[in-house]
Amino acid sequence: MKLLLLLVLATAGSLILTAQKGIKYEKRMDLLNAKECKASEVYLKKKIKAQLANYYTDYPEIAVDFSSFKGQNGYTDKIVPGKFVYPYKIEMLVFLRRKMTKDGKEKTEVYTWKYDAVYEYTTIRGGTCEFKLLPSSQITRTNHQVF
Repeated sequence: MKLLLLLVLATAGSLILTAQKGIKYEKRMDLLNAKECKASEVYLKKKIKAQLANYYTDYPEIAVDFSSFKGQNGYTDKIVPGKFVYPYKIEMLVFLRRKMTKDGKEKTEVYTWKYDAVYEYTTIRGGTCEFKLLPSSQITRTNHQVF
C-alpha cells in the first residue's frame, strides 16, 4: 500500500514539473519598456508583455503564450477627430513564477492566467498612440502550483 502511495505521489510530482518544461520565462525588469509606437504584431506583443510586467510587480519572471492574435476592422473615433482605433482580439496564457520560502524550504510558486482579451491600439494625429486592455476582457486564473 505504501509503495502504491509513493508511486502516485511521485507521478503527481513529475506531472507538476513536466507542466513547467518548455515555458520560456523572461525577467520582468527586461520587459518594462516598449516605448515605440508601431502597429505591428511584434510591437504589440512587446507592449502587452510590458503592461503585464508593470501590473504583476510581485513576480520576477513572466512568460506569455499567445494562442490567438487577430486584428479586427478599424474605425475612426466619432468623438476625437483624427483618432483611429484598431481593436485586437487576443487569447493568451500568462505564466508568473517566483521563489518563496515555505516551512523553511525554498519553493517555486507558479500562477497561470488565461486572457480572452480585447485590446485597442489607437493612433492620434501627430504620431502619438495608445494601447489598452478593454474592461470587457475575461481574465481567469487557471492554475496555481507550489513545488
